[in-house]
Amino acid sequence: MQRGTPTFAARLFSTVIALSLCGGSWAVEFVLPDEAGAFQAAYVVGSFNGWQAAVSPMSRTVDGFRLSLAVSDGEHQYKFLALPAGSDEGVWLLDYSSAVYVRAEEGEWNNYLNVSGGVAVGPPATALTFEHVAPGAHDVVLSGDFNSWEQGALKLIPDGEGTWRCSLVHPLPITYKFVVDDIWVSDNDARGRNVTYVPDGYGRFNTVWLPERGVAQEYLFEPSTGRFIQQSRSLAGGRFTLDTQDELDLVEFSRATVDDLAALRREFVASGELSKANEIDLQIISRFPEIPVASDAMMAAAKYELYSVKSPERARAILYSRLGSVTEQLAVADSLLWIGVTHFEEGDYESASVPLLESLDLFDSRPTELESARIYEEVLFYLACTRYHTGQLVEARELFQRVVNETVYPRSQNAQFARRWISKIDSQTNSTSE
Repeated sequence: MQRGTPTFAARLFSTVIALSLCGGSWAVEFVLPDEAGAFQAAYVVGSFNGWQAAVSPMSRTVDGFRLSLAVSDGEHQYKFLALPAGSDEGVWLLDYSSAVYVRAEEGEWNNYLNVSGGVAVGPPATALTFEHVAPGAHDVVLSGDFNSWEQGALKLIPDGEGTWRCSLVHPLPITYKFVVDDIWVSDNDARGRNVTYVPDGYGRFNTVWLPERGVAQEYLFEPSTGRFIQQSRSLAGGRFTLDTQDELDLVEFSRATVDDLAALRREFVASGELSKANEIDLQIISRFPEIPVASDAMMAAAKYELYSVKSPERARAILYSRLGSVTEQLAVADSLLWIGVTHFEEGDYESASVPLLESLDLFDSRPTELESARIYEEVLFYLACTRYHTGQLVEARELFQRVVNETVYPRSQNAQFARRWISKIDSQTNSTSE
């Protein structure tokens, strides 16, 4: 059950500790830190107290709020309700130290608590646990189709050694990304999971966590809805078949035309089988290098190496090959952009800026055609990020402002992120000047 949406944006952590048996229930201690004194009152509200806010007020301590509450063994949901200083309107807060989230009836999120024998145990066996390694990050958030791509609610917590984690009680399949310090990134290290990657519509990829293998093959990606649906599949109108080893019939495959290969590739992408789609891309590149579709295949193969195989070096090699084979200015700019992205993904911001500047120089003015505008906007955004990470805050702010001012997309994600980066830079600049 959910009682509104949290509006307080401060970074908060709390702890839940089971203490002792008390009249058939266990005394569980809830702690909400508030060293800055942002709240005048706070309450623990959950299924264990009928979701009644006034029933369980927390006591003010030197560094926050605390409450020892009798909770019976079993599974529970809860949140904090805090009253900001000088306000009579409460805000709902998730417990980010627990970082185990469960979907509420109204479609929002609550914390999950499981008390067993006096111990607050971990998430249920059916929960999905997410991990992301980001040692230098300040904030990591989970976002996806399960929460309408909201990017502030479901935070991961750090373990002190660079790895961030959270758990989600939600059925598969789900499509998701991490937001690391306002930058959207794919989950490229999903060890032991049945995952695939699908285009996100912005030149990158979303991660899709599918059910276990065998069941997952029944799910196909439906581009019109952006979701995986359960249905049967066919390959290129029945022209190709898969044998018992789930490999293409090589005799039929060797006779495929470029149109056959393109159709087959689309179906592998639609079904989330990007490794097979990559095999098709490599076939197109090697067998039909002079045909324009080979340029698209090179780009797709490079992105596969970058995001699925996690090999920026191999991606860069393909992109340099593409750069040497294309003459159309937009394709050159796109190749240079993604060469820069491979360096950026490695954290080599100085090297990333060189091809990004070369790509930007190919645009005489702000383009209005959508594909050109997309590439132009991506170049500006990544170049701004490289400037920020190398300490050039003034130039970074100017470039982020250009992304905001010059975008032609009504709901540009890059423009949204650029606004946040501008606010962050202004805050840092003001703090330094004071």
